[in-house]
Formats: sequence, structure tokens, C-alpha cells
Amino acid sequence: MSTLESTPAPNDELGRYLSANRTLDATRSQIDSLEHTEAVETFHRQMALLRRRLLIEPQAFRDIFIADGSEAMVWEFQQDELGPDFIRTLWALMLRDDDTSKVLMRFVWNVPLKLKRKFVRALDAHLSERYPMFKGLSDNWPAENSIPPYMRDPLERSQDFGLVNQGYLGYMSLGYSAREVEMFVWLEALRDKQCEDKPCELGLHVAGKAEPKGGCPVKIHIPQMLELLGTGRFREAMELIENCNPLPNVTGRVCPQELQCQGVCTHNKQPIEIGQIEWYLPQREKMVNADGIAARFANMPNPWTKAEKPPVAVVGSGPAGLINAYLLASEGFPVTVFEAFHALGGVLRYGIPEFRLPNDLIDDVVGKIKLLGGKFVANFVVGKTATLEDLKQAGFWKIFVGTGAGLPRFMNVPGEHLLNVMSANEFLLARVCHAS
Repeated sequence: MSTLESTPAPNDELGRYLSANRTLDATRSQIDSLEHTEAVETFHRQMALLRRRLLIEPQAFRDIFIADGSEAMVWEFQQDELGPDFIRTLWALMLRDDDTSKVLMRFVWNVPLKLKRKFVRALDAHLSERYPMFKGLSDNWPAENSIPPYMRDPLERSQDFGLVNQGYLGYMSLGYSAREVEMFVWLEALRDKQCEDKPCELGLHVAGKAEPKGGCPVKIHIPQMLELLGTGRFREAMELIENCNPLPNVTGRVCPQELQCQGVCTHNKQPIEIGQIEWYLPQREKMVNADGIAARFANMPNPWTKAEKPPVAVVGSGPAGLINAYLLASEGFPVTVFEAFHALGGVLRYGIPEFRLPNDLIDDVVGKIKLLGGKFVANFVVGKTATLEDLKQAGFWKIFVGTGAGLPRFMNVPGEHLLNVMSANEFLLARVCHAS
């Protein structure tokens, strides 16, 4: 064997390197020769134009991808039923709480009712293990079935005076996230029919009567609120309510909705939970944006310093007094609220136990009025501490009297004036004073 034949073969890695290097040189040579051809120069011009448009109009590209995704969604919804993989993926995307999730929520909101039913059937069939409240939801949905607010167990609540009906946010105590609770509320809004005559807001006309039956006393735009929720705009829905009613987390709990908005709901067997949604929205806002209220009113001018409008007095800090004080202060009037008791809130605090209406909700409303420049004077009995005429002489332009109906109505039965026999008013007042 010759010496050349006995020389070991080149290292494999070195051989591959040299081969790749020759290929790269050849490729670079080809690129250099093609770089200035008309086709390649046109390609570079188009890519440069695309980059500029992406920087100037990113929304246009987002819309293209959304359109493609919507076509895929339409195809899935055209099938006989939504499959388990699809509904799990769809629900997971909705839980992300981003632009994509809002697009998906709006898509489902806008599809015909039969496709919404198909969506709810898929939730029932494939997600009820994770969400027991989905089990059976599709039965007679939307007319007769819904996800109820969370009620504490009777055995648990019998041991204290804590809140009984904890609303949709109560589901968080079972381990569900705030976003999952939002989706439960969205599913309730999805039941809405967007009735043209708006009975929940305006009431139903009754022949021979001037006043409509039911409806909202403060004319909250309920169908519009539900549409905002259905399209994923929770904060806008909350702001819409507060423009009409500064006490949504109070009225949502204590108003007789069964006689008003929900009493005339076209889903007469299972009305939409309008009251629950009404008080959920401000509580949600407080949870996701703790400093939101203070930030919202941070730049509001102090009406007392500005002194462009005359001062107004409000007698009584019950619901009527608080609502008027809020609306007047938000219009720029310097407002002073006079309250006979030491704690503010009137019947909201002294007449409704905390297992139905927590006092911190009343404090929230008082805080908003203070941020708007409103003032409160407690332990001030108008008529004794000062008369209405005294208030006028002190410079108050107008006086709103909202003293409420604080006296009990007795039944005129034997023994009702005996020792330790109390009216409901006296009992509730004594309860609050004792707690204080």
C-alpha cells in the first residue's frame, strides 16, 4: 500500500464546513448577480412599501387577520354542532381578555339566536366539568335558563350576618378568576333580545293609565348597557349606568326589580338578572381599578373655590339626598348635605341590614360626592338645629328636602306599646346604633 493511500481521511466536520462554504460562495455569487434584476428590485420596493404601511396603518393588517379568523369561525358555526376541541379553544381565547377575545365576544353576540344556542349547547356538553353552572344551561336557553348569582350556603350564612346574595363576584370564592366571572355576566347579557320597545327601560303601556307598568324609575338605558356587555365593553357599560344613576351598586341590590325592569322582561319565566348586573359593574370596576374613582374625579374643579353657581342645601343623606347631591355636585353646584344622625346614608344605613346592603357601598357614594366638592354635616336636625329659613339666610340658593319616611306605621293592636315591643324602624335603628 502506498503512503498516499495510508493517509487518514479528512475530519467529517471539516469536510462539511468546506462543502458548505463552497455552496455559500456559489449562492452569494448568484444573489449578487440577481440583486439588480428587475424582478428582485420590484420585490424590494414592495417590501419597503409594506413596512411603511405596517408602521402607518397597523389596524389594516389587524383587520386582515381578523377577517381570516372570522371566516374560519363562520365555517365552524355552520357545522351541526361545535366540537369539543373548538369550544375549548374558543373559550380559552375569550378568557385572555385582549383584543382577540373582544372580537370573539362580538362575533357570538351578533350571530343569530340559533347559533347562540349552538354555542351554549357546546358549553354545556364540553365545559360543564370545569364549570358546573354550565350543566343543563342549554335546556330552554335563553328564555327559561341562566347562570344564577352566587348565594352563600344556608348553613354557612346562619352563623353570621354577612352578605347572603354575593352576586356574580361570589363565584370567585369558589376559585374562579375575575375574568371567568366576567364571562358568566357576558353569558347572561347574551340572553338579551334587544327589544325595540325597551320594556325594561321604559315600561309597558297599559290602556287607560297614564303611567306605564314596570320599567326603570331612573330610566337607565338597559338595552344599551346589555349591548355594551355583549360586545365586551364592561367599563363603558358601567359609565353608562353611572351617568343616569350614581348608586348602581345600591339600587341594584335593593330596588324591587321584580316589579320594575325585570317584571316586564320578555323572558317572563326567567328574566335577565338586570339588578345583579347593575351592582356587579361598579364592584368589578373597583376590583380591577382600585384607584379609578379617585383618578376620574382628580381634575374636577372645586365648586366652592370656582364659585360660578350658587350653593344648594340637601336635607337628609338617604338615597334621594345622595342622588341629588351627586348630580348637583357633578353639574358644578356647591352642595352641603345636612344629616340628623351621626352616620350618613339614611334608610340605606339604618333601615337595611348589612346582610343585604353592606355599609361600605354607602361610603363609596359619599366618597364620590366629597371628591366632587360636596360637604356633609352630621348631627344636624333641620327644624331644630336650624330652620329652612335659617339656611336661606345663610346663603343657600335652593334647598332639597329628602327626610324620608322615618316614622313607623302601627297596626293598632293590643300590646303594641308594651315594653320591649318595637316597630321594625325602632329595631333596625337600635341595631345600627348598638353596632356603632
